[in-house]
Amino acid sequence: MRTKTIFKILFAGFFLMGIWTCSHAHEPATSTHYTHDQVEQMLNTHHTSHHTDNAYPPASVQQKLLADFPKAKDIDWETSGSVYEADFELSNTDYKAYYDAQGNLLMYSIDISRSQVPEAVKTAVKTKYPNYRIDDADKIIQGTQTFYKLELEQGEMEIKAVFKTDGSFVK
Repeated sequence: MRTKTIFKILFAGFFLMGIWTCSHAHEPATSTHYTHDQVEQMLNTHHTSHHTDNAYPPASVQQKLLADFPKAKDIDWETSGSVYEADFELSNTDYKAYYDAQGNLLMYSIDISRSQVPEAVKTAVKTKYPNYRIDDADKIIQGTQTFYKLELEQGEMEIKAVFKTDGSFVK
């Protein structure tokens, strides 16, 4: 009787550890080579410039992506200026990663479900935008900071807002 109980406890522990490991995939460190403002400026330039689709970066940048995200699949590259954007899947989740020409990981975002948005952020949304609901969410890692970019909607109206993990409104 006691052996069965110990076995059940061990099995449950390994099962839960497997779930935790899958839901907390390896998150690579982003470069601290640039300030937050410099990265923002580079990404704003990238997003407002003409993109070249399927423009593969140097092999060193491609290798850096695979070192940072070893199980990345279905990788699509875009470039503008000195920024390379990689769209890919990892464990059936959509990711975007941004690199400079030297292979520095500037920032990356992970498509997350509403349930993965921290409670502090959900509370801040209810306070700042009381009649809106979270439609889509991305977790963004840049430097040492984590942000949550949310698409909020109320009927036909849609707002994009960014919050820090603690619920502080960014933009």
